[in-house]
Amino acid sequence: MHTDGASNSQGANIGVILEAPSGLKIEEAIRLEQFATNNEAEYEALIYGLELARDIGIKRLSVRGDSQLMIEQAAGNFDTKAPYLASLLQKVTDLRSHFHQFELVQVSREQNQKADALAKLASAGECTRKSSISTSQSPKVLEVFSTSSEPECWMDPIIRYLSTSELPTHPKDAKHLRLRAQRYSIIRGTIYRKSFDGPYLWCLRPLEAKKLLEEIHEGACGNHTGGRSLAHKALTVGYYWPYMMTEACNYAKKCDKCQRFAPTIHQPAQTLHSIIAPWPFAKWGMDVVGELPKAVGGKRYALVATDYFTKWVVAEAYVTVSKTDTTTFIGKHIICQFGIPWEIVVDNGTPFQNAKVRELCDTYKIKLSFASVTYPQGNGQAEASNKVIFFQH
Repeated sequence: MHTDGASNSQGANIGVILEAPSGLKIEEAIRLEQFATNNEAEYEALIYGLELARDIGIKRLSVRGDSQLMIEQAAGNFDTKAPYLASLLQKVTDLRSHFHQFELVQVSREQNQKADALAKLASAGECTRKSSISTSQSPKVLEVFSTSSEPECWMDPIIRYLSTSELPTHPKDAKHLRLRAQRYSIIRGTIYRKSFDGPYLWCLRPLEAKKLLEEIHEGACGNHTGGRSLAHKALTVGYYWPYMMTEACNYAKKCDKCQRFAPTIHQPAQTLHSIIAPWPFAKWGMDVVGELPKAVGGKRYALVATDYFTKWVVAEAYVTVSKTDTTTFIGKHIICQFGIPWEIVVDNGTPFQNAKVRELCDTYKIKLSFASVTYPQGNGQAEASNKVIFFQH
């Protein structure tokens, strides 16, 4: 048993850890009702631990504490002059008679860190579970919290089977447990789930899983991530419990800050529109832009093509746009650079409505579609966008 007491401006608190040779632990964090000195808190921790050990039937006990005064007084090496400590020492002496084998050992603070952490946990108000073990001889105890009194969960039958080969009485349940236990392994008293493509996963109980989700979601490094990402992070850091995805999604949905500050869509719903271009560079719109201000070489017109999917624009300036210029433009700027398209949309202008352009499209199996300037999804839209992009260029 490891015990420790602490006293501060918020009150006195004690921490007690009972550990069996098999590895089973009972951890208690206790907040005292009234103020006490550090020495009184150390004695209160020892008294409560002895009462706890007596009530659950322990007969051989080794007590470890970091208070030299308490250990030496209980061993009879130091005199107890303070009246309030003498009464506490008498309680310790009475409780020692219930054990067949008993020893008190002083350890350093480094060796008693867990009990010290439990005492600090009680003062911080972070305990959330009351102990199932009550002691009538400890009137000073206001609240008792335990971290190991959690009811039986999903991993306990697996642990018993892997440790002692214990199986349920029903044959169907026993067969299901044997098959399920093949995925787990116990290493140094801790159960892990076997992983085929990574390290073993540390199995968590429900309370531990809840604390882990809280730390990842809104802890010091948390960013209030969504449920799927929350479960993925818990899995990648090496933890596992059943229904991880469901519990992570439910936890994220119940987060108060996520509900208050999550971005919401305020735009009204609209009818969905079909995609007119199924993939990039499959459908092009072409048109002639001009007459533009005269450039070098007397060029006053531009032949422009726009991809319907990516809105990518290609253009080239000409003095006049002929049918030969159109076929050369399609072969040089579209077919050679982006591959053979599925469809080209043009208007009924002379540079496009001619036999040479039709022959080129028939040769490469390109669908040549004609649209009026005012057609919403046709060449008129491509012409307007092309003019704006070309003049910006």
